[in-house]
Amino acid sequence: MTSYKFNLSTMREPKAEFHYAIEDDFFESKDYSPVRRGSVKADVSVVKKEDAFNVQITLKGYVFTVCTRCLGDMKLGIHSDNKLVAKVVKTPSDDDDIVYTEENGDLDLEPLIYDFIILSIPERHVHADGECNTEMEDQLKQYLIN
Repeated sequence: MTSYKFNLSTMREPKAEFHYAIEDDFFESKDYSPVRRGSVKADVSVVKKEDAFNVQITLKGYVFTVCTRCLGDMKLGIHSDNKLVAKVVKTPSDDDDIVYTEENGDLDLEPLIYDFIILSIPERHVHADGECNTEMEDQLKQYLIN
C-alpha cells in the first residue's frame, strides 16, 4: 500500500514533490464512495515558507461514477488544481482555510487527494446523448409530463 504521509517537521529542502498513481484499490478502500474505480495522476508540491507550507495538488485522469440520469456507470474526466496551506501547531484551530497537523508534523495527503477528486465531480453528471441505459430511459419516459 502506498504511503501518503509526509512529515512537514523534517522537511529540509524548500520544496518537495510527490507523484501518486491513484487506481481502483484507492477507491475500493473508501466506504460509500461515489467513485467506484478510476485512474488519476496526483502531483503534489509542498513549498516551505516561514511559518507555513503551501501545498498544491494537481489531479488529472478519470473516474467511474454513476450517471445521475440512468444510474449506469459512466467515465468522467478529472482535472483540477488545488491549493491549501498547512501548519504544524501544538493546538489546532478552527480555521477552515488552513490544514493543521499535530506537533509531529505528519500531513496525510490521502484524505486531501480523495476529497479533491470528489469535489471535482460536477453535481449533475450524465452520459452524452444516446449513451444512457436505454431500459432506464424508457422507464423515465413513463413519468415525463409533456
